[in-house]
Amino acid sequence: MNYGLCFYGVFLKTLLPKKDRELLKEYPEVIYEQLCCRLVCVDLGNGDKEIRCTSLTGTEKFYANEIAELYHFRWGEEEGYKLFKSRVEVEQFSEKTAWAVKQDFYAKCLS
Repeated sequence: MNYGLCFYGVFLKTLLPKKDRELLKEYPEVIYEQLCCRLVCVDLGNGDKEIRCTSLTGTEKFYANEIAELYHFRWGEEEGYKLFKSRVEVEQFSEKTAWAVKQDFYAKCLS
């Protein structure tokens, strides 16, 4: 597929949103860790544009047009994860402890 690019990328360093920092307050080593990502604007060829976010930040190693192509190949994998997560109901665990979540996860996978 041939994608047009409207720019080569923007790099972001950001912290987790406040609501996520609240959820993770028991894990302070994660809360203030910077997240680095690269935004690439892709022209889809039909007049629409998409902004794609990636952790592949090396512009000399990963060109913007390659990011667009890789994203296309990755889409099927992402849809598979989405289907798996909905079937296993990963947001509906009965308990909060790591052991209980693990038990729920395996029980749902094997049922």
